[in-house]
Amino acid sequence: KFRVRNQWSLISFTLLLQFAVGIFVVMTTLFGYNLFKSNVPFQKELINRVLWVFFTALIIALVSSFLHLGKPKSAIYALNNLGSSWLSWEILFIILFSLSAAVFTFGRIIWNITPKLEFTYLVFVSIIGLMLIYSMSKIYMLETIPVWDSYYTIIHFYSSLIVLGLLGLILIISNTNNTLLEGLESTKVINTSLSIILVVLFLSIIFLLIRLWNLKLGGIAELSSFNSITSKNIPLLYARIILAVLAIGLIVLQLFYLRFKYSSYLLLSLAIIIILSEITGRYLFYASYRRVGI
Repeated sequence: KFRVRNQWSLISFTLLLQFAVGIFVVMTTLFGYNLFKSNVPFQKELINRVLWVFFTALIIALVSSFLHLGKPKSAIYALNNLGSSWLSWEILFIILFSLSAAVFTFGRIIWNITPKLEFTYLVFVSIIGLMLIYSMSKIYMLETIPVWDSYYTIIHFYSSLIVLGLLGLILIISNTNNTLLEGLESTKVINTSLSIILVVLFLSIIFLLIRLWNLKLGGIAELSSFNSITSKNIPLLYARIILAVLAIGLIVLQLFYLRFKYSSYLLLSLAIIIILSEITGRYLFYASYRRVGI
């Protein structure tokens, strides 16, 4: 059974790493949009702020990863099993992603790189990050753990990446002086990001309910996972759904009532609600763990 007291490091590791990849991919997308629209990338000050947040999340995630490993010093030897282990691929992609992001950061300081070349490299690093999250999800998709051996695991991880990445960008933009955002349609970016988050949150609720229904109709292990979620952890299940609905409500309020004038207090409240929702969802993911066979 899942013992959350011993696994908070695993929850923080997966969420923070997905946030780090998410905000990097979102930054890359916005960089490319601005570049090809006006042939000028958005302000470097904004990139610097995103990178500060990105590396902070990445470092904490990496520290958390060592806390749930039995022998952290032996982690590097997992690279010997690339042919048979998704954990080995995850470690490899973490190394490549971290080093590539560091090269980009220092390269901006040392070399005078053209915006198009800079964007090309950002896309390269983003692809590595997306492959990292895919390898992470495949680690959990085991036949002996039916509740995780589903494409819902991939959907769950990538939805967190999208929501947290966009949320991070929204908070950075909303707390950055407008003079540093020259050339960036900040309100449009925030509203577009909120719209995407709204869709992803709505779909995540639908997928969660469908997944619960499938578990209820499954075998002994799936039914055990279903009972764990809907009995012992039913308050957290309700909390997950209610928090997502509240977040959707705040987004609707911002998009259709406040529209072109965003509220910092509303966005901060939204961030807190979404973070709590993601933590609750990840807790339920691990709490559903049931193994079959040896």
